[in-house]
Formats: sequence, structure tokens, C-alpha cells
Amino acid sequence: MHGVTDAGRCWEPVASAWTGERAVLAVDARGHGGTPLPADGRLAMSTLAQDAAAVVRDVLGREVVALGHSMGGLVAEELAITEPALVAALVLEDPAWRRDRGVDERGVLPWLAEAVASARTEGPDELLARSHRENRGWPEDEHVAWAAARAALDPRLADGPHLWDERHWVEALRDVGAPVTIVTGDPSRGAIVDDALVARAGELLGSRLARVHAPGAGHCVRREARAEFLAAVDAALAAADARVARG
Repeated sequence: MHGVTDAGRCWEPVASAWTGERAVLAVDARGHGGTPLPADGRLAMSTLAQDAAAVVRDVLGREVVALGHSMGGLVAEELAITEPALVAALVLEDPAWRRDRGVDERGVLPWLAEAVASARTEGPDELLARSHRENRGWPEDEHVAWAAARAALDPRLADGPHLWDERHWVEALRDVGAPVTIVTGDPSRGAIVDDALVARAGELLGSRLARVHAPGAGHCVRREARAEFLAAVDAALAAADARVARG
């Protein structure tokens, strides 16, 4: 499950590491990837989790390791809380746990209007060039996926309303029964999850929490430290396989 303004295809650069052995299902959130928003423009984490649950049931029909980045981390967590039979484990890539988002009265993030506007006025080449300017150091396949996702945004995405904090997401971990891996970057480089949030997560989850830190990475860990990210996901998958084997 992807972050805001991304899309399911933004997982393609890393999904190839698993598709030889596993089914990989990438879900487009409402308003993203060509999937329209509802008539009222509402974007709520609870609804996105319901959508994800329906897709998992329809396409796979079995439990999954739920992987989410940023906004998608909240959706994955909500999925684990409300549909525990569907989630064998959680992997959260710098989930959007910050509550001081600076949103307006509609819940819209302060930078979102400009992002949506640029997606409407810039062509594919311009969006690709924008990604190279704004996201220096990413592998080329990440730039291509980012630009394609921006081009597919619903133009109404910046209108709201957006419901980010239907739960206090860190405290809500007490209701997650599955093992959780948190993949973090450095707050000094734009990462959201800091040591204090990880410590609180550890208090709530105990031995069910694994933390993988990628020094030098920011908010998009898989795009800035791909090897560390893939290793973290592989470890979570191996652990889930072992639990299934034990019955």
C-alpha cells in the first residue's frame, strides 16, 4: 500500500525481488493510479483499508504480509486491526504516524495542492524531470514510476476532506496482533518515525516488533536504501513462512 500521490506501480522497482516466488498485490488507493475518488472527495484511512481487504479477498483469498509506506503504512495498520485474519505480518516503511501534519480545515496536506496542480499541467517528460530535481539519488526506475503515479492522480485529490487520524496510530498498535517490522530512515533527512516513536511502539508490541534502520535514508527508504529495505522485507517474509510452517 503506497503513500499519498504514489500508486501501486510505485512498488514495481522492488516487487521484482519477490514475484518469482510469491504473489505480489499492489493496491491503488482512491484518487491514485487512475482510481477515482468518491463523489464527496473523501479520503479516509478506514475506507482505504476496507478497499484493500476486499481486493485481498477477491484476488488472493488468503492472509498476506501487508506492506505499507507512509499513508499506506496507516492503511496497512488499519487492515491488521480490523481484518486480523487477513494479515500474517506487517511491514511499515516510515509510516505517517506524525500528528502535527500542518493540514488545513479539510485535512489536506500543505504541499498537496501544488503536487496535484503540477500533475495536471506538466507532461510526462516534465514530471520525470521534476522527479530528478526533487528526488536526487533515486534509481532511474523509481523516477519513472513516480512520474507515472503523479500523472494518474485524481484532479480532486487536493480538495478533501481527508481523514488522517481516525486513530492515534502509535497507540493503536496495542490492537495489532501480528508481528510488525518498522523500516526507518533519518528524521534529519525527512523521515517521520524517530527513536521516541519506535520506543513507544516497542512498549506496546514487545518482542513482536522488529526495527530496521537505514542510515542516510529519508522518508522513502526503499528508494534511497533499496538493499536494506529488501533485506528487511525478506526477513519478515521468512519469519511469516516459518510461523505458517509451524501451524
